[in-house]
Amino acid sequence: MVAAAFVGLSAAASVPAAGDTAGNTATGGRERHPAVAVAAVGDTILGNTPTLPESPRRYLDAVRRALTHDADVVFANLEGTLTDETHSKCGSGSSNCYAFRNPPSYGDVFADLGFTALSTANNHSHDFGSAGYQETRAVIDRNGMTGSGAPGEVRYFRTHTPAGSVRFALVA
Repeated sequence: MVAAAFVGLSAAASVPAAGDTAGNTATGGRERHPAVAVAAVGDTILGNTPTLPESPRRYLDAVRRALTHDADVVFANLEGTLTDETHSKCGSGSSNCYAFRNPPSYGDVFADLGFTALSTANNHSHDFGSAGYQETRAVIDRNGMTGSGAPGEVRYFRTHTPAGSVRFALVA
């Protein structure tokens, strides 16, 4: 099971709610911060090497619009790795061991699908060892997404809404 917390830390631009003015008793005299929509899904991987979808960018077509429509942050638990590493935790001939892997080029696919934050805090993050984990994290960063999942790790990022910029902390 994966738990992730998003914390909106501050807003670069504050906007009052429609009709509110500074000092209005309806807001207690406090400024309103921009609303932020967060969409989240659980375990996500786009097939498993060598069995990969023919068109990975179409793999989530059935849910893509619902997932990303009007969302400022789109989060998934990456249930596997984004690596070219081939030495997995599963021994040869193992029939009850699962090691999940997508090629590093799928980092671009996750970003194109609208994901902005990926968790690597799960039992498959090290399926291809430390090298596979490090490559996965580099791929996430290189494709403009925020990754979190190492013990004690907190990652900060900004999302831009029509009403302003909001800083988030991701703890996964």
